Amino acid sequence: MFHPRGWDLARRSCTSDVLCTASRQRCSSRKAQDISCAPHPRMTKRSLSSGPNFYHNRILEQYAARETRRVTLRQLTVFGRTLSEEKLLKSANYVRAELPVRLAHRIADFQHLPFVVGTNPHIEFIYHLYWAAFEMFRAIKPIETLEQNREFCETVEIMLDRHLVAIPRLAMGIAESSEHLQPREADRFMNEMLRSRIGRRVLAEQHIKLSAVFDGHEHQEESFIGIVNTKCRAEDVVRKCAALAGKIFEDGLGIQPPEVVVDGFLDATFTYIPDQIEYIVFELLKNSMWATIEKHAPH
Repeated sequence: MFHPRGWDLARRSCTSDVLCTASRQRCSSRKAQDISCAPHPRMTKRSLSSGPNFYHNRILEQYAARETRRVTLRQLTVFGRTLSEEKLLKSANYVRAELPVRLAHRIADFQHLPFVVGTNPHIEFIYHLYWAAFEMFRAIKPIETLEQNREFCETVEIMLDRHLVAIPRLAMGIAESSEHLQPREADRFMNEMLRSRIGRRVLAEQHIKLSAVFDGHEHQEESFIGIVNTKCRAEDVVRKCAALAGKIFEDGLGIQPPEVVVDGFLDATFTYIPDQIEYIVFELLKNSMWATIEKHAPH
């Protein structure tokens, strides 16, 4: 059987995606149709050196052989603190060059799955989705003007929306293929997919936000640098997440949730991405509430 933790990770990621993208403007369907999502050959060890897939994988291997250039939260804040046209274009080209490398690493992971797992419709669909994104991003030429950057941001937004289905469908595919994949390998695969997904979305959303602020299309709160809040208030985060978790129990299950008492250094602030820290705290509180109800509810 597929390890339960894999299901939990996938479910939580799906919930997080819905919460994190609710405030982002949806791209028009016309723009979404402009980007082709043509399928690529199905993954198989034999196909790496046969037929048309030989060309595709020669290119893929070049990208997969490159190391990802990771950035820290501090680097995101320092870089985005004072924006200029030169720095914004530098950010655009970093994202443009980094996304296909990170996608290539994940496509290589798909190709190392057992062949029968790769034939699962959900797995195959996401494999094609990643291939289409990889081919599209690697074909984008260096960004030299603000207008080119605006077009690039529109493209990235479309791909972010399109990939919202990735983790839920991957989880279904892995679960349906549990007879052909060891639980430890399934967990490793899903964990790598989730970590890489978070990293890609942070890079993309940070650049999109910086671009919108620089162009004057969005207002930037004083404590924010892109999507990073330099003054996350611990008490506010806990209370917000406690209210949301409690609402799920009340509205979804008809159960009175346990009270959450906030104590300690209530004025403590720190630098973090609100969507990420709220996601973490929300899951911790929700699980704690559930465990409390199961232990202390009358039998």
